[in-house]
Order: sequence, then C-alpha cells, then structure tokens
Amino acid sequence: MLKRTEGSKIGTAKGAGAQVWAQGLFGKPPEITPQEKIVRALVNEHIPSIYKCFVELEENPIPTTVLVDHIAARFEFSAESQKILHAAAQIASEENPNPYHNPMHFQHVFILAALLGRRASYMSNLDEQNFRNLLVAALIHDYKHDGTGNKGEQFRLEKISIAASRERLLAAGLTPEDLEVISGYVLATDISKDFSNPDAKSPIETLRDYQKTKKAWYIQPELRSLYKRSQRDGINHMEVAMILHDADVGASIITAGMCEELGHRLAEEQHKPFNTNDSKFFLVNIVHKEMASQIGFDLLQPYLNDTLRAYDIPLEEPAVNL
Repeated sequence: MLKRTEGSKIGTAKGAGAQVWAQGLFGKPPEITPQEKIVRALVNEHIPSIYKCFVELEENPIPTTVLVDHIAARFEFSAESQKILHAAAQIASEENPNPYHNPMHFQHVFILAALLGRRASYMSNLDEQNFRNLLVAALIHDYKHDGTGNKGEQFRLEKISIAASRERLLAAGLTPEDLEVISGYVLATDISKDFSNPDAKSPIETLRDYQKTKKAWYIQPELRSLYKRSQRDGINHMEVAMILHDADVGASIITAGMCEELGHRLAEEQHKPFNTNDSKFFLVNIVHKEMASQIGFDLLQPYLNDTLRAYDIPLEEPAVNL
C-alpha cells in the first residue's frame, strides 16, 4: 500500500522536497522543476495547479520518462514498478504526427490518473501493483493511434495499442496476468459502441450500469475479464477502469479552454472543420455530463460543471451517486 503524504508536509518530506526546504534556509532556494511542481499539485489535490502545469508543459515540454520516473520515485513505488513504468513511459514518448493523440496527451492522462489513483490508494484497497497498472494503462492507452476512429470496428485502436506494447512491457517485468488487467482498462477507454447494434452502449456505460445494479451481465463481454479478476483479487477493477476513463476525458474538458483546444486538435487530426458545437457535442455525448468513477466525480466533477455552464449546457442531478 502506498503511503499517504499529507499536502502540508510536502516541504519536509524525504527526497527532493526536503532538499528544497533545507537549501531555502541558507540562501535563495533552487527553482522547482516542472515535475516537482506536478508532484506538489497532486499531493495537494489542487486541480487548478494541475491545469497550470498542463499549460507549462505545453510551453516547455519535458520528456515523458523524466516526468514518470520522478513521480514514481516520489510516490515511493518499488524498484520493480518503477522499471515497468519507465518502459511504459518510453513507449508513450514515441513521436507521432497526431495533433491530439500524441505524447502530450499521454502525459496529461498519466498525471490525472496519478491524481485519481493516489486518492484511491488511501481511500480503498487499491494497492501499489494495481495503481501501477492504472498508470501503465494511462501511458499506453492510445499508443500507435493512427489519427482516425475505429472505422466501424469497436476496440480497433485499443487492440492496436495493447498489441504494440505487449512485448516491451513483458520484457520490463510485467506479468501476463497484470497485462490482462491493463488490457481491460485500455479497452474501457473506447468511446464507440457496437456498430452492429443501434441500441448498444459504450464500454464505460456498461460498467456504470454494473456499478449501479451489481449485475454482471450488464458488462460488455470484452470487459468481463475485469469482473472475474475483481472477484479473485478483491480489487474493484471496473472502478479502476472508470478512473482511467475519467483521466482520459478529464485531461481535456475540465476547463472550457481545454475543451475548445480539444475540439480544434481533433478536428485537425480527423481533417474536419471545427466549430464550437463540436466541443459541446463532445461534452454531452462522450462525457455524459458526469464523471464515471466515484473518485473522478468527487475531484473533477465541479470543474466539469463549470465547463458545462460555459457552454450553456443544463446541469442535471446524477441518477445515482456512484
């Protein structure tokens, strides 16, 4: 189980934080690195600071491996987990021409997954192994994305990401069992529906239905391995999959400005014209006006509501407090 570090104690924690505090006693303190700013924002669960870090990363990018290695060390992951996360960060670092689905998107999703996963690590039974698996999924979930949609085949892009990452993750020490769980998390990020069934729901909607009813038959067949592993591991893997979903969409829509930028980048990526209604469509039809996981709802929903108001989208009380 990862240790909880209180936000008020970050300046005196062991490691980089303590060095900055001590050096500040004897002269001008050194400039805080971008990755350490992110750690402090995560520890304090301060969403505005996290989004300020997003802007700074856009203006002055840092390597994904530097970001991931620093957060993994400061969160006191084991050496084994740090090695696996480093391998995932190397995968996420590969350049591609996509305006949106690119290494910067992976960094944003990783940071929010770290925020939500850290809260889950001390509020529930999410242990280090499965917290690490969540972060690995965040780093690879859109790997080898070709800038298009699923072309009528649900999970097409997600399966490409999993297959392309598989051997490198296993070589870094990830077990086949953990890869199965990570694959389930990645599949759950697909926002499309069964193209052969006009009444079908998206993968995340089927997980939400399960959370509300506790009836496993609601879960899409491709995700039922998460249910089986939950029964065996004592970890609610469906909730973790929803946390990844919230990190994925939350990384771009929690502020109206980010949502507007998302619309522009996706339009450019898909060679389509952009207008403000594209952002509104994304909010209503993909985000569904509320976060999927309870932790995402608690931490991100107020900021999502502000974005909804900015687009004059009526707020509704959720049917069930997940």
